[in-house]
Amino acid sequence: YEYSEPCTDQRTLAVYEDCCRKLGLRHKPKLRRICDVCPTTPCVMGIFRSTVYLSAFCDDLDSFHLEHIFTHELCHVKRRDMLYKLLMVLTTSVHWFNPMSSFLRNAVTEDCEMACDATVLRYMNPTDVRDYMESVLTVAERLRRERKQKRGQYEPLFRAAFFMANDTTPNYLKRRYLHMKTTREKKNTVKLRTI
Repeated sequence: YEYSEPCTDQRTLAVYEDCCRKLGLRHKPKLRRICDVCPTTPCVMGIFRSTVYLSAFCDDLDSFHLEHIFTHELCHVKRRDMLYKLLMVLTTSVHWFNPMSSFLRNAVTEDCEMACDATVLRYMNPTDVRDYMESVLTVAERLRRERKQKRGQYEPLFRAAFFMANDTTPNYLKRRYLHMKTTREKKNTVKLRTI
């Protein structure tokens, strides 16, 4: 991606290495920093040679915020979510005339995000849900502020809904928080039902 550069910040790289080890990834994705030209959420691109992209407005985030961001994005890699999203792009392309195909694509994108949230929480203490949601809200707020400042000044290359969930609306964020909260509360109930 032409608006990105290799990440060279040692603190960020150290947090990224720790997250890769924690998730047990055999093939560590590259880490690149998206320049100020195109404000977007942190994201993953690529199926076989994945790359994690970190937004420029994340440079001054605390280490625990970076840990939450990297764990979430690396969960997308581990779960192979980009493959599912590619399949949805192909399905939408074939069924372009069907309005339900766009709805389905957006639903799959949202489900991928919420499934990643649930996976991230497995690596955390039960009390960390609030901290993790604070990280999500921090990124969402910074993204909205950056886009407002740079409106009309960048190409919306990363805004395609089938590549990432760039939705920062209050309703979407509320759904994510409630899903995280209920996932934690129902964890033991699900285990019992499975047995």
